Amino acid sequence: KATVSVLYWPTMRAQYLFPLLALHGACNMIDVIEEYRLPNTAVCKNGCDDWSNHDPSIWKNGKVPSNAQNHCAQPGAIVNDYIYGSWCYCKPDEEVKEVREEYKVPPPASWDNLGAFRCETTSKQFGTTPPPGFHYDTQPGLTGSLTYNLQTTLQECELLCQHNLTNCDFVSWGHGGFCYLAEWCQNKVPHSDYTTYHNGAQPVPPAPTPPPKVWDYCVSKEGVPEQINMQLAENGTVVVSWITFESAAPKAPPTTVANNRTFTGVTHVHKSPSGRNYYMHFVVVHSLVPGTTYTYVVKGGGAQAAWSSPNKFVAPNSWKEGAPTKFAIYGDLGIYKWNAMEWLEAGCLSGDMELFVHMGDHAYDEGEGDERRADGYMNGFQPALTKCAWMPSVGNHEIFEEPQLNRYRDSTWEKWGPLPITDENISEKDLSKYDGKSSATSSLGYLLSTGNHHGAGTHGATPSGTSRYFSVDFGLVHLVALDLNVYYGCDPCGEQCLQEQLVWLKKDLAAAEANREKVPWILVFSHFPVYCTGCNKPIPDYYVSDDAERHGNANKTEAHAWGKSPAHMKMLRDLGFKQPNLTAKHDLGGTDAMIDDFVPIFNQFGVDLYMGGHWHYYESLWPAQQGPDSCKACAQPTQKDFSTPNVTVHITTGNGGPPGIDTFNEDCPGPDCESIPATRKQTTEFGFGHITAHNHTHLTFRQFLNSNGSLFDEYTIFQPKHGPFTN
Repeated sequence: KATVSVLYWPTMRAQYLFPLLALHGACNMIDVIEEYRLPNTAVCKNGCDDWSNHDPSIWKNGKVPSNAQNHCAQPGAIVNDYIYGSWCYCKPDEEVKEVREEYKVPPPASWDNLGAFRCETTSKQFGTTPPPGFHYDTQPGLTGSLTYNLQTTLQECELLCQHNLTNCDFVSWGHGGFCYLAEWCQNKVPHSDYTTYHNGAQPVPPAPTPPPKVWDYCVSKEGVPEQINMQLAENGTVVVSWITFESAAPKAPPTTVANNRTFTGVTHVHKSPSGRNYYMHFVVVHSLVPGTTYTYVVKGGGAQAAWSSPNKFVAPNSWKEGAPTKFAIYGDLGIYKWNAMEWLEAGCLSGDMELFVHMGDHAYDEGEGDERRADGYMNGFQPALTKCAWMPSVGNHEIFEEPQLNRYRDSTWEKWGPLPITDENISEKDLSKYDGKSSATSSLGYLLSTGNHHGAGTHGATPSGTSRYFSVDFGLVHLVALDLNVYYGCDPCGEQCLQEQLVWLKKDLAAAEANREKVPWILVFSHFPVYCTGCNKPIPDYYVSDDAERHGNANKTEAHAWGKSPAHMKMLRDLGFKQPNLTAKHDLGGTDAMIDDFVPIFNQFGVDLYMGGHWHYYESLWPAQQGPDSCKACAQPTQKDFSTPNVTVHITTGNGGPPGIDTFNEDCPGPDCESIPATRKQTTEFGFGHITAHNHTHLTFRQFLNSNGSLFDEYTIFQPKHGPFTN
């Protein structure tokens, strides 16, 4: 057992860690230059200004990229503050320049009043230790708020902006002084949203006249491909997908040309809430040769269609017989400056990651800004997703956000066909026949779910015909994606979908079991963990809500208050919570019902690993079986090593880049407070997982930190005989 570890670990450390640690940066979100988008000339009448004329600290490494020039971009260091994607500074004329010169923030010497800042940011973002100088306020009405009492100086205002403390109230007392924090922060970090208050003892001095708007979000060029990505379909096959915005429906099929081979596909249409038409193109690219570099371009079928710039990817060596299988796996990755995108792109380029497995919760939240939030997310991820394929799956944020946005639904070919490109007479009103036949209601929901359908849902190991759940063989690993939202009440599909998935899973795993001589390892994943700290009997409808993002998944006090709110009760009814078509067992059955349904199946077919996200932390467990009925999620270890486990190994890695962190003490006091009996290692630091299946008997899991790409955890599973687990 010890000899095996020595043989494999040092070799893989050298191969994997050295390329990643050669990189560095002040943040992990990459700088994204989007030459394919345009300034909004309604605001930026003179176009975009050259980025070299502005503060370079907004960029990832503190300097303006050489190719930025005056293009639309998402600078990595302040990506949190521009939530709808690429933007640019407006090129000023002389009159605007003069106004800006007059717009001066009062000098620090005049900021002499004692004040306090109350922010909506809670302990969820910073854990139990607030930033230096801050404390968690316990005054009546301010409980849970983050407060900073200060003598207001420019340096301290900068500290506030530095921590991205938006939605803050400034309260001033005393000497009639006034801190223009709102104006200063908005000038420094344009999306800060501050409200200024005064105690009324002194008249409020007038705020300076604001200058003309100095920046704006960019817009799409007609017919120009954006949000390009590749989804894994099967060994040797990917689905290339992208979006165009066009004034008329395409009449011809979309095209991908890869190494002079031409492939055509299908186009779907989706309307945003305001009526914007998204034309979503899907092309199956097959017969790819492992290790071969492919240069490819894409183009839609509209009258104004344009070719994309060339992209390159290397077909995975993991597809080669006898080669190791290498991929990244993580949950909960949005477009925040602490996300893992830097390391994912670097790992792809180095060959250490040949697939990205995303276990749900994308963008946070896709529907914002008439779905422009999702556009920014996909364009921000495009540099990585054009180089390596991914396998995106569904989380609660793809289904649950607002009553009108039941996201990321089952969009199959049968239920929602492509545009009839042979119909030369198609008109705008005809589009309604093709829009809405999927129950997806966001652009990202359509794009990802339809790509999954045309990919693994159609081509996978056991085709499911759906994007909710599917499987695919990738090298030595059989990957199975599940949709478990129904167990927490945020999916009105109900008992029918639940039972169909269970039937399909048994069929799929039976086929995988019969194929283990070729594909030995089975990894099942979904957005939700089965065993974890905090997983014991959560309040299901709250567990998947946006409030849980802010107050903690297992915060029982907040959960009960949330459930009693009239607005939330209406939301629950609108979304179908406590649905009559669910059995008593499954009606908001939560984690316990999930364990009852899936753990016996995992044992029956010898599932090697189960992974989930949702909790914004990392937790590794020893091989373990379920806990007592009072806390089934409190897994009990069966051994304290990973040699020949006779049970599924469970991992939670849900910190790829979410809005904030979770803690391990949210369900305190309780049986899963701080840890559970099987807990092996934990961290709340943002990070991502990586798997290497070396051969039929050895598989290594690693957890890396987003902050610097360093290795946090590593272990190797030795399994000489794959198959059903016996007690």
